[in-house]
Amino acid sequence: MELGGLFEKAVRGFYKHTLSKDGWKVNAKKLNWLIDFKTEGIDKYLPNMKTDITLDNYSLKRRIVIDTKFTSILQQGQFGNESLKEKYMYQMFAYLMSQHNSDDALDKTSTGILLHPEIGRALDEMFVTQGHLIRFLTVDLAASTKDIKSQLLKVIDPIPVIH
Repeated sequence: MELGGLFEKAVRGFYKHTLSKDGWKVNAKKLNWLIDFKTEGIDKYLPNMKTDITLDNYSLKRRIVIDTKFTSILQQGQFGNESLKEKYMYQMFAYLMSQHNSDDALDKTSTGILLHPEIGRALDEMFVTQGHLIRFLTVDLAASTKDIKSQLLKVIDPIPVIH
């Protein structure tokens, strides 16, 4: 298994172990494209959408979709500045918006988290678009176990609830 897969599996396992007792359901979730019309052959060309980790808490009315990447969260921008990796942003946006018209109420206000290891410096930034909070967060894997746990719990708390 590659390092990215191990990172994803470790983070999912942490949340299952830590959050399940507090009413959170932790899983990877296959998402469906909400299609109004399609040609006969399109299904063989559409990419599958599957979250790395989905945290659901129906009593708190919260869904958090986490995408883990084992790379730097930043890239060199066109003019020498650093920027967030846009392909990951578009992926998360597709995850959130493709479910927006589903029958599940949590899909309308779900939060997206792009979780990367800390490379060079810590990052915790966010914005809200079309009712969805998207957050960019790093975790320092060289930190103590206690600090890593604390950093991973930041994923669920505090996050403002978006209405």
